[in-house]
Amino acid sequence: MESGLELCPVCAIWNTPAGFSKRLIPVWQRLVGEQFPELSDEMHMAIYNDLGLEHNELCWATILSLVTGKKVSASGAAVEDCSWDIIACLDAAERVARNADLALFRSGEIQSSDADSGLGSNLVALDLGKFTLAVHQRGIIVDGVTVRNGCGNLLFSIIAEALLDKNSKTHPAHRFNGLHNELCREDGAVCRNDLGQETIRRKMIRRQFQVIGDANAPPPFIQERSFGVGEDLDPPPLCSWDNHTYSLGMHLNNSRHLLELPRNIGLLEFFVRTWRGRYGSESALKLRASCLELAPIFGQIGDNVPITPYERSFQLLRAVVEANRANIVVTEYGMLLTGTSGTRWWLRAGQGVHGSKCIIATANPRLDDPLDDPTAILDMVCLYEAKQHLPLGDRIVANLLGLLNDEAVASRIFQVHHAIKHSQAIKQRYVNEAER
Repeated sequence: MESGLELCPVCAIWNTPAGFSKRLIPVWQRLVGEQFPELSDEMHMAIYNDLGLEHNELCWATILSLVTGKKVSASGAAVEDCSWDIIACLDAAERVARNADLALFRSGEIQSSDADSGLGSNLVALDLGKFTLAVHQRGIIVDGVTVRNGCGNLLFSIIAEALLDKNSKTHPAHRFNGLHNELCREDGAVCRNDLGQETIRRKMIRRQFQVIGDANAPPPFIQERSFGVGEDLDPPPLCSWDNHTYSLGMHLNNSRHLLELPRNIGLLEFFVRTWRGRYGSESALKLRASCLELAPIFGQIGDNVPITPYERSFQLLRAVVEANRANIVVTEYGMLLTGTSGTRWWLRAGQGVHGSKCIIATANPRLDDPLDDPTAILDMVCLYEAKQHLPLGDRIVANLLGLLNDEAVASRIFQVHHAIKHSQAIKQRYVNEAER
């Protein structure tokens, strides 16, 4: 799937090569390229002729000053500015986090553990004076606030700044999670329960799905955002990260280019404010056009890095499928899942209940092997996702994990409970008839 033309078996269920390739270009990039080409020409002239950056290092303060007309300089503290005991504590926390392979200290790759619920066990707890910091198996807790995703070194820089500024009222973890959400369109504090993928608490089920009732009942009204329409109004960047900073992804000349964003926390926050239009829509568009000009000069090729929310969502789906191969069979017709109840489910592309893009149905229990006839299904059910605005891959992951934990979901959603009981009753009747 690296070229965007050959799809893996999981992605091929819901996508065509042509359709998926259109999703490889970020919305903001298409917006600038198609609707504001004159801005690209203007920023090209400014960068190459006025600033002459093609032979120098990238200076984000200069670029941000150019697009906003404001004087911009690096600001904020660094870990090195703290006392030796704080530095020692943060160094120890980083070592433990790296050994645990936390997402905060790896290069942004999506792994199956990223879909696991909760933080896992506490590995180390440290007292920083003004704050407490605890490293868990899948995240860090800073004074009671969870952080799971993002650039770990920037998190520690924000903590250092909060420790050095006695008048600071902003919680460092809240500040970091907010920044991460702006850059990656995800909550850095993503956290569910501590029981892993084997069980799902009712609290999670209530948050993930809405109970509608009968499959023929109309779904509740939810304001939907269609691809390329609603998102164009305020398209976010989509960044990957390593232990130093975030990188902005672009699709140029049939390759992915990753442009490293400021490592200084003050400049990075100024970048986000500019991108979001805090200093005017023209400045925001100029910044995006500048990134397209800077990427071929200062960026790196990253063909394996997802640069759109849609693509990243399917990367997560593949990781979850690989982690649950014992209970998932991938075919060209869809996925055959075995839930905790022993019920086998089909999850495949198509017009499902309530307009869902997933058909969810119990496999025909009369068949010893449902793979013999993938079209033989029993009861279609609706797991109407509460978060319809999320990319398709994320919503499929929610359905997949729900079906793998069907007993827990059945305690909340009657349709699933009925489908399980119906399947079990028919199977038992079929076994009894066979024994006669």
